[in-house]
Amino acid sequence: MESPAAPSPFNNPAEQSRLQALQAAGKQVDENINQDAKFPELWDLFTSGASSDYTIVESEAHFHPERVLHLPNILLEQYDRA
Repeated sequence: MESPAAPSPFNNPAEQSRLQALQAAGKQVDENINQDAKFPELWDLFTSGASSDYTIVESEAHFHPERVLHLPNILLEQYDRA
């Protein structure tokens, strides 16, 4: 003899409301996780490479040393007084 199928708990309007609330909450959690995945973790920012990891292409450098001029100390002292 077969036992009768148990009635679905989601046929009750109160249970349907709870199910919808849970589904909406699950969707919001998934959206938050996906949004957070777009940004690196704070620890990763602190432990990431420094600027020494970058390479400068010579053609893009703005300053090119051409010649060094040594200024007499008296010029610097006069500048400081002004």
